[in-house]
Amino acid sequence: MIVALRHAVAALACCALAACAGTPAPTDSNPTPRASIELRPAPPPAPPSLAPWAGRYSVTGAALEDDCGGEVILAAGEIEIDPTSRTLRADVVDREYDLEVEGDGLVATGRFPVESQCPESTVYERWELAGGVGGALEGELLSTWLTWPGCMRVCTVRFGVRAEPL
Repeated sequence: MIVALRHAVAALACCALAACAGTPAPTDSNPTPRASIELRPAPPPAPPSLAPWAGRYSVTGAALEDDCGGEVILAAGEIEIDPTSRTLRADVVDREYDLEVEGDGLVATGRFPVESQCPESTVYERWELAGGVGGALEGELLSTWLTWPGCMRVCTVRFGVRAEPL
């Protein structure tokens, strides 16, 4: 290997000198096989498994803070955590949220079109859940909307939620 490196360094030096002098660089009459090194970035680490939380849960909760004047309610009765697709699905509203492990808990987020007086309006929701007693999940659901009049007012409801395994 050291001999091959010496040949490579000598050949490069000759090439540099030859390029300056305008003469062709000498060729190696006794080529030595050279190792090829290809540098690739390391693959990103696999995301933490969602398997410990997989399954269906019954959801209950109540508003802890409400900027929307009681107009937004907790509609979901059940959620399902799918570790393969890395999603949380909520029934009733039929929404699917992107799901990831954050710290010791789960965070699921999504933005969805909604029918309202505000054209092209969306709702942004964020579930923050952590393990509770008996396999339950406890945490909050943050639901943010644009509201009338003028579709410029943003309102947010923060629900305290508990999800019991089914």
